[in-house]
Amino acid sequence: DFYSEHGVPTTVVVWPNKGEYLKDSEMNISELLKSKTIELFINIPSNNKYRRLASFTSPGYLCRRAAVDFGIPLLTNIKCAKLLVRSLALIYERGEIPISPFDSRFSSRVISLPGLYSLHAFLPMSTYGDDTPDWRKGTSKALKGGFTFVAAADTARAQSSELFPAAQKLAQSGAYCDYALLAVATESNVSIINPVARTCGALLIDPERVKSAGDGLNSISSWMKHLESWPANIPVFVKATGSVLGALLFGSIIHGRDIHIRDVRKREDIDLIRLAKAKNLRITCDADILALCPSKGSADSLNKDREALFENLDVIDVITGPHEHVVPLLFALHHEGRIGLEYIEQRLYENPRRVLGLPKQDDTYIEVDLDKEWTGED
Repeated sequence: DFYSEHGVPTTVVVWPNKGEYLKDSEMNISELLKSKTIELFINIPSNNKYRRLASFTSPGYLCRRAAVDFGIPLLTNIKCAKLLVRSLALIYERGEIPISPFDSRFSSRVISLPGLYSLHAFLPMSTYGDDTPDWRKGTSKALKGGFTFVAAADTARAQSSELFPAAQKLAQSGAYCDYALLAVATESNVSIINPVARTCGALLIDPERVKSAGDGLNSISSWMKHLESWPANIPVFVKATGSVLGALLFGSIIHGRDIHIRDVRKREDIDLIRLAKAKNLRITCDADILALCPSKGSADSLNKDREALFENLDVIDVITGPHEHVVPLLFALHHEGRIGLEYIEQRLYENPRRVLGLPKQDDTYIEVDLDKEWTGED
């Protein structure tokens, strides 16, 4: 009568009493649950503190058991049932129920991003005291930081076609995530490094890291030869500053090739890159997150360089750095209102993937809690 008075249509059903004769016209609750005719079941157990055998054969228990077994939403608490009814009434007053494709919602602000791509090219050394990179440690840190792909260089083994297979073997046996192995250019390996182009991710030109025995002019000439001979469809990474960077940018114009400039830190370098991009040179660049967020007490010169990087955030294509610091510090900048979420996704996913010419990683993503605080060392 109560439901009829309030215009709620109802259907009479019966309990599943064992041995009781049911007419064909009568419906058994247990059978309706099994057939999923009932989509939500509210049943409040009696307040019985004693566990008796009869408690496990009662009609109420059998129906609750059927609801659990057949995946029917079940409410057994009167307070929860009242809250559900009030919530439905409140939504009904608003005129619509917000249906979405999500199965659940977080109480905190959690966002999903694609698996991130890292161009931080050097791995930590192994604990054996030799020049063997520790792929397990390096890629483990990458995954913890949200990076599911890394571009890395084995400096000792990636300088010739003879040693490159050994570098590949170390990577294959140790890496926990997807990776691209970089070939490393030196002043004297122009003729012997090209054969590995088909199996590497890019060529890395880093004059400071590779020791030079020649004078400056000869060194520049050697790097120019790499730009000339390296296959045009395989990326070239350049880590240089000042006049060396200027010379290599000039070389990219002469040989008509794309280059990616690694780890930009100085004002003079980012200004040069901005001017080069304004002239439509085919270049991209990245900056280390620690150059954007230096530790306390940094020198004034570093702060001036940092200001220059912030003035040219749109010029920087990719953000790199220690994997455990990149995401937290970028989201700290987001909380400060300096960058948007779209900037983070472009610099950690879209742009590095484009630089390397890689396809998307299907069904790979990370979740970031925007309300969770993170504390790290300076």
